[in-house]
Amino acid sequence: MAEFIIEATITGPQASIGEFRSQFLGSFPVIKKDSSEEIIVALSGGDQDPRPTLLNLSGEFPALTFSIVEYTADLGREQVSHRWIAQDGEAHSGL
Repeated sequence: MAEFIIEATITGPQASIGEFRSQFLGSFPVIKKDSSEEIIVALSGGDQDPRPTLLNLSGEFPALTFSIVEYTADLGREQVSHRWIAQDGEAHSGL
């Protein structure tokens, strides 16, 4: 599997964002933004695919929306390969 980058923007009610932050934010390697309105994290995939983890987290926090952008690491952010939304444990096509 080629290495790719995933950027996830997590939005929802402040109470749910706060609960997510206290339980899971420390497990993400790169935190690009952390505010009461949204959290933006970046993950890389290669040997271990982080997408199932994001789906599971969306199931644990059904009030939150995970807007995901994927791109290959060698092409960079300007070459988005896939967009999707994880909500309530399900994946949906994005933007």
